[in-house]
Amino acid sequence: MGPQTPYELKRKTEIPYGYCQCGCGGLSPVAKWTNKRYAHIKGFPVRFISGHHNKTRKRNRKGGITQRSDGRTRILKHGHHRANNGYVLRAVFIAENVLGKNLPFDAVIHHFDGNPGNDNNENLVICENRAYHSLLHKRKREKEKLWKSNLWPL
Repeated sequence: MGPQTPYELKRKTEIPYGYCQCGCGGLSPVAKWTNKRYAHIKGFPVRFISGHHNKTRKRNRKGGITQRSDGRTRILKHGHHRANNGYVLRAVFIAENVLGKNLPFDAVIHHFDGNPGNDNNENLVICENRAYHSLLHKRKREKEKLWKSNLWPL
């Protein structure tokens, strides 16, 4: 085991001394000079490989789930064919799992109850394109208009 440094005494992780503390398993470089701001001590390994200190915070911050301003939920799925910055709409991911294959890029997911946060299987309708999705919304508006004017047949 190497010499003890101030930040090593405070550390509560089980990652061995001299390895990057983000958990990537890479060997940390040795500090060329002392820098109090970053707690680097000349001749000792630094805690993180350059750029890795942000990975632990980003990965643990929200668990890979984010909420968009329109209420839709995105999940972190790197390598997914419809991923945008690594995130995929949860409704798309659920629909593809139920369907058993990838959706085409022009397919749109419609929420039957109008709640974009409700991603249950029974609530999702796969539309072949935006035109069909718009038609569903138009039909719903017309139905509500008839219902309010008491012309809807019971």
